[in-house]
Amino acid sequence: MHRSHRFLQTRFLRTLALGLLLSAPAQATQYVVKTTYNSSQPNLFRLSLNGRTVTLINNDSSTVDLTPLVKAGKNTLTIESTPGKNTNQFSKSELTLGAGENGKWRTLYKQEVGKGSTAGRTEYAFVATPDSSPKAGPVSVSAKFNSNQLAEFKVTLNGQAVTTLTANGNADLTPFLKPGKNLLTVKYKRGKNKNQFSQSVLTVGQQYGDQWNPLVKWAVGVSDPASGSFTFPIYH
Repeated sequence: MHRSHRFLQTRFLRTLALGLLLSAPAQATQYVVKTTYNSSQPNLFRLSLNGRTVTLINNDSSTVDLTPLVKAGKNTLTIESTPGKNTNQFSKSELTLGAGENGKWRTLYKQEVGKGSTAGRTEYAFVATPDSSPKAGPVSVSAKFNSNQLAEFKVTLNGQAVTTLTANGNADLTPFLKPGKNLLTVKYKRGKNKNQFSQSVLTVGQQYGDQWNPLVKWAVGVSDPASGSFTFPIYH
């Protein structure tokens, strides 16, 4: 083969290889929020992503995968924190936003709540390259009760009574959902607490592919009022 032909062929192959490399999809990344609860530092976390409420966590540890809700490019996570009374100056409850890639995790943002912390709102912006995620699936509510902390949870969806939970169990909310935004309302009553470390927990979760993701985790224990309520938007 003529030298000039070999040169042109080699240059073409290098250019082709470079083009394939540049056109390859970016490595998918997973974005997860984790809360760690300490009974000596009650706290309520309400999180919004790009202006949409995505999770509500009251006095409990939880792991929430935000990947299905993250968009490519800039995202803004808004964290509203409402601390309860601190009973041990060395105790803290924490929230961490982490990113996973190639089996490795790194912390993007961390917030600690402890003695002296006050209610407030924080915004954290990050640029994401999320994996393509499955569509949102069924939504269910469940409750796990502790014999040392009796409680009652009344659940309504869009103003319609769905279930009242006073013992371990679950209910499918999917048949009651309408397209778009739905409003979940939960009214709770707390019985006498027999152990300061015991809680009863209500969880609302949604299926994404083969993964079940908690949207709400609301624990009722000694630091909570005798009765109360909360609302949470569910998108379908």
